Amino acid sequence: KGGVVSNCNNSGNVLFDSTDITKYNKMVILGGVAAFFYSSLTFTNCNNTAEKVEAKMNGASENLAIGGILGMARIRHRNTNTVVKFKDCTNKSDVTATVAKSGSRVHVGGVAGWMYGWSETSFKYVFEDVDNYGSVKATVNNNLDSKNVYLYLGGILGDDVHAQETGLPDSGTNCNVKGSNCQFTRCYNHAAKDGSKSLYVMANNVYQLYAGGLIGATQLNFTMNTCENNLPFLYEGTKVTNRNFYGGLVGKIVPKHAGKTTTIDGFTNNG
Repeated sequence: KGGVVSNCNNSGNVLFDSTDITKYNKMVILGGVAAFFYSSLTFTNCNNTAEKVEAKMNGASENLAIGGILGMARIRHRNTNTVVKFKDCTNKSDVTATVAKSGSRVHVGGVAGWMYGWSETSFKYVFEDVDNYGSVKATVNNNLDSKNVYLYLGGILGDDVHAQETGLPDSGTNCNVKGSNCQFTRCYNHAAKDGSKSLYVMANNVYQLYAGGLIGATQLNFTMNTCENNLPFLYEGTKVTNRNFYGGLVGKIVPKHAGKTTTIDGFTNNG
């Protein structure tokens, strides 16, 4: 039936720093309020006011999901009518990922890192009256083999790109897009008065990069109403070797399924 997380506030830094490759071999998940949830979940009036949520991988993992409120939501196999919702939530932490292992898939979001679905599922996620005041940053070690680093970065959500795209070893196929959708309503990325906050990537070795003011990439039915991005996007390093998508709204809307719909009504980009 899912759960409810309400009126939760975090003011302490959430930090991960490891050089132990064997202990954290496949996945690291960090969130300012919650790290991981399986099936339906609603966050209501949850706030993260810590200075930072940060993961320094140092070669420790192939996959990372990190967000200011939630690191990752994973939808159960063959579950239907699953809903993950954020209502009246605010993140003020800088969300930062440092990657140092070839083959990494990295999902970084100001509010949530990754929405992950399975085959034969339909689900919806909703961001409503959500604010992000923190920077969203990713740094990729310059010594890596660039062929296998995938980076998804968004001011609100890193991405919802699923199993078939990410190539996880236990993955199924993509979610049933006809019954799956994402909604953003009154979501805002706020700029600092001193210009210190941004969507920021520093890398010389990235194979694919998806970065957007609100979401790095989506492959679901997509609806947005009255949203605004005020964070600038800054990139330092050499060009991405394979695919490179930047957008004030979305890095890439993945057109993988027939009948997919996209509706945008009221969006402002000042970044």
